[in-house]
Amino acid sequence: MKLAHFNREAGPNIMIKIPATDDGIRAIEQCAAEGIPLNCTEVMSMDQTIDVLNAYERGVARGCGKAPVTYISHIAGIFDEYLGKVVKAENIDISPDALYLAGKACAQKVRYYMDLRGGKVKLINGGARGLQHFTEWVGGDVSNTINWLGTADKLIENDAPVVPCFNNPVPLDVIDELVKKLPDFRKGYFTGSLKPEEYHDYGPVELFCSSFRKNWKQALDIIAEERKSL
Repeated sequence: MKLAHFNREAGPNIMIKIPATDDGIRAIEQCAAEGIPLNCTEVMSMDQTIDVLNAYERGVARGCGKAPVTYISHIAGIFDEYLGKVVKAENIDISPDALYLAGKACAQKVRYYMDLRGGKVKLINGGARGLQHFTEWVGGDVSNTINWLGTADKLIENDAPVVPCFNNPVPLDVIDELVKKLPDFRKGYFTGSLKPEEYHDYGPVELFCSSFRKNWKQALDIIAEERKSL
């Protein structure tokens, strides 16, 4: 909360980004109670989605009377990247089409559950690792964040027709194959699969965190080299 308050001092339009881990969910509730806008990130599972929504609603109920703008960031691209690494490392025989749709299948379920719950929390799709992490989300009630290099630039270059895809059901045989062959997909797709204390170490979440740590170290190294030259 100290960092949330510190960053909010920069301006009234600052949104606080908090990972949906055990500690993060408690912080999300407190920020919601204080009316602080939120981006609840590193969401890779239905269990995290439910806990974030519950924390937000508890916070608003006991808070200042103002429901802050809040987003859930479901990181489908990194979820897919993690599953691909597992498949390669363990030499799992699985259809490429199933892997292609794994993150989307989970995102659809997250969106469906959020619609059932109602409320004001919005959904972001993040962590794009391929053009499908944009094109397969077209037509959904989802905001989309993508990198320029390798994603946005390629979409502009391709100039493909705009075709709504997000609400097209993922075939049940694809879901069945993912459930049968990938335990980490099951954990992300089914409720009651992860406890809050397990969120931080859940494979896709850890992959996301490790990429941030790597990039932060690179930034510190660059700063250190620049300081040497001064």
